[in-house]
Amino acid sequence: MTDRAATVGGLVTANPVWVGSSELTMTLDGLITCVDAGAGAVVAKSVNENAAARRQLDIADYAFVSADGRVRAAGGARRGDGLLNRSGLAQVDLDDWLAVLDAGAEEV
Repeated sequence: MTDRAATVGGLVTANPVWVGSSELTMTLDGLITCVDAGAGAVVAKSVNENAAARRQLDIADYAFVSADGRVRAAGGARRGDGLLNRSGLAQVDLDDWLAVLDAGAEEV
């Protein structure tokens, strides 16, 4: 990661590399790992109070796409492929998720 500071909307971060909302950011361990790896910011996965909405993750779909447009199945990614996916929400209750985010803030 770079050591260059970045400012977005008045928020100053350690560098311009940010981790977007994803499976990487829906657990405390994942959030901490992203920060420890040097991410300038981490966007936590969304949650929803509706149990049916939380089940979206159960039908997640992933496709890896090569530079020339070939689609590879999940698990078949190669260096340089892009990832297209629709994963869903973190499958936790809001109060539990707020506790995870609070614990993560204490870690960093």
